[in-house]
Amino acid sequence: MADIIIPEARLEEFLRSLLVRVTQVQQELVAEFRADVEASEALFHVRLEEALARRTRAQEAELERRARAAEERVELMIRAAEDQIARKRREAEDEIERLRQQERQRHAAAVERSELPQ
Repeated sequence: MADIIIPEARLEEFLRSLLVRVTQVQQELVAEFRADVEASEALFHVRLEEALARRTRAQEAELERRARAAEERVELMIRAAEDQIARKRREAEDEIERLRQQERQRHAAAVERSELPQ
């Protein structure tokens, strides 16, 4: 088989054009890779923000639930205190009435004793 002889200038030209084409393809691949990485990063950030928003909403709902429960407990405590105050007030009024009645009875007994002929 006969050797193929390529002039050195032709070979240099071919190698330069090959290098230019390889560099061009490499740059295209790098640009594609960067675009993929940026898209993946953007998608990651969107998903992260969505997860954060879901978690924040869940925590806010939990805080609202706890706040309502605390408000209900406070209302129950207030009602219980008001009921206790009303009960004690009625007890005090009953005691005052009992003491007044007792005093009237003593007074009536004293009057009867003084009215009785001796």
